[in-house]
Amino acid sequence: MKQVLFVITSLAYGGAETQLVHLATRLKSRGWKVGVISLIPPKAYVKDLETVGISVFSLGIRRKFPEPRPVLRLARIIQKWRPDIVHS
Repeated sequence: MKQVLFVITSLAYGGAETQLVHLATRLKSRGWKVGVISLIPPKAYVKDLETVGISVFSLGIRRKFPEPRPVLRLARIIQKWRPDIVHS
């Protein structure tokens, strides 16, 4: 089974986010394992994605100053999933 992780700044109601949801849902329906990583806490689409079996992660970035913890969280998710594609 192919695996893809999408990394996006935020999950909100916007054009890029809507396209990501459509693409992720379509890939899932074709047998892919799909995950979505939001850099900041998501505001939309989480239930829609999880309902169809797509994992949603948040790195929880809240500050404007760089922190190492979210980067380490991202690395752990990627190591655990071992995706064929990371799309950002």
